[in-house]
Amino acid sequence: MSAENNTAVSKDVLLQDISQILKQIMRDQREGRSRTLADMKALYSGNLALEFPEYFKFLNKFNYVLLKEGRVILSDKGVAAAADAAGTRIIEEVEHFFSNVIIDAQEDIEEVQETPTPTPIRQDARYVKMEQIGSGIVGSVFKGKHSITSQLVAIKEIKDLFSYYSFIQRSEVVIRLKDELTSAASLSHPCIVSIIDANLEATVPYFITEYAPRGNLRQYIGVKNEEDISRVIKIFLQICYGLNYAHNQGIIHQNLKPENILFTAQNNIKISDFGMNRIIRARPGTQVPQVFIGAQSIAYQPPEILSGNEDIIKQSDIYSLGIILYEMLTGSIPGRRSQLPSVIVKGVPEAIDKIFDKMTRDKIDERYEDFEQVLDDFYSMFKDEYGKPGDIILSGGIN
Repeated sequence: MSAENNTAVSKDVLLQDISQILKQIMRDQREGRSRTLADMKALYSGNLALEFPEYFKFLNKFNYVLLKEGRVILSDKGVAAAADAAGTRIIEEVEHFFSNVIIDAQEDIEEVQETPTPTPIRQDARYVKMEQIGSGIVGSVFKGKHSITSQLVAIKEIKDLFSYYSFIQRSEVVIRLKDELTSAASLSHPCIVSIIDANLEATVPYFITEYAPRGNLRQYIGVKNEEDISRVIKIFLQICYGLNYAHNQGIIHQNLKPENILFTAQNNIKISDFGMNRIIRARPGTQVPQVFIGAQSIAYQPPEILSGNEDIIKQSDIYSLGIILYEMLTGSIPGRRSQLPSVIVKGVPEAIDKIFDKMTRDKIDERYEDFEQVLDDFYSMFKDEYGKPGDIILSGGIN
């Protein structure tokens, strides 16, 4: 690999990046769409560990993608890899091509440390870690309980992210994590996950949140009958109220996706992970490199974020929830030529089409300004069918 790059990247992250790119190209081809190199670069700007052209060089060199009339398409080999991008052969090719940026082993990380690692502080025994219930690029989530009260909790370990930093940079990540946890912990709302505790001095820093036992929204995508449609609309309203509250406190989520919408034992929703994507963004005056945020959330990101705009605005969350609303109803992510929800799914009110459309406009000034406007529009269209403005339909209202 001839390109100069100062970023140290895990092999697993590179494989995940490549998998997401291949799968996106495959989805495009299935929908009769193809993109130019410039389009692909814009789509993935700021959302990959390395710049998109570096991945294209790799994919082109090993014949996974081709350029046809200036547009990126999959070769037969690429189609096979899109279904299994972690196969043995692609791993070997990745290790060879990206050999100068891969850092997988702990000894490699230690070589670039600028200061000695202090003696690890023993992790406290206040919480008992149980089975793993989730994972992401930042870390892993475990079911746990308080050792004295036996209260069930979720333990979120910030571990995986540190494999991309030297120790001096790791301290910067912890500072940013503390900032975001402080903001998120100030939120107190029935539709937002509460942050209970944190230990950022442990060998593996972690924070504790309330436990949501019924999984996340991903497992409930798609509707089958009118009862499901009503359920989706109630979920949508709960999310609107939770985000409206957070926005009124000056806190924007910025990475809303089905995996961040959790369900309580009563089947009410809880929004999690406010501000977690901001942990890995460089703060002014620091030398911390940009680090992979995760391409899996690209479908829910508004155009302004994908284009590199770092302004934190309410309309970004509004756009993301609009995409989620469409996916909850239809079972798929909307594309440029996709039909409206009421056309795809019998029984979906046309009023939902109008709300979805205004939430997901490409131009910020054409979207709703805030969730107050979203809710006002909703209740003006649905009257008292889902309660009155200010009503949050909780336990018993969602079956």
